[in-house]
Amino acid sequence: MNVLIKERKSEGKPAGVSDVIQEGKQVWKEIKSGKHPKYIQGKPPKRKNKTRKNKKLSKKARKTRTKELKEIMKSCKMCKCCENKLKKCFA
Repeated sequence: MNVLIKERKSEGKPAGVSDVIQEGKQVWKEIKSGKHPKYIQGKPPKRKNKTRKNKKLSKKARKTRTKELKEIMKSCKMCKCCENKLKKCFA
């Protein structure tokens, strides 16, 4: 569309999008059929599929983490508020 608009502006004709649409449709049909001398239809780039990894911990891992947390809480002095927050995180 931009190419057609530039061509029409250089010729001194009105070059709005609505003025160029009909001409652009015809050009696009030629491009799709492969008959246009200047342009060819491109192909979309190949993209990798995104895979999502499961980030849940196994039961064993959760149990060992809670044991580690309890040991840390015994050795370190924290306020009650912080202790409760940690318990909620690992419960």
